[in-house]
Amino acid sequence: MDNQEIQTNPQNNDNKDPKDNPDTINRLCRFAFIMSTIGVLTIGICPAFGVMGIVVGMIFKSKNFPLSDLNEDRVKKAKVLGIVSLFLFVVDIIILAVFLPKIKG
Repeated sequence: MDNQEIQTNPQNNDNKDPKDNPDTINRLCRFAFIMSTIGVLTIGICPAFGVMGIVVGMIFKSKNFPLSDLNEDRVKKAKVLGIVSLFLFVVDIIILAVFLPKIKG
């Protein structure tokens, strides 16, 4: 069998620029929104969810990447939810600092 006959990833046979693949952009924007939402739903216990949601939008913005209206809305909502998630993390730490001595003592 020739090396040319072996295809390790048949879905990506053509080497296109990722900018030409809007499906990847949609997935990243959806990922940012979902991660930020999970960060809020877990009451900010893990700040990484909020950070992931914020960073995707920041990268697109720093690269001046054109986004569709739907993806721009997703990134904007992800940023807001990510900030709320990080705020909830700070609140969690404050609550822990206040009530931990009372629980132990």
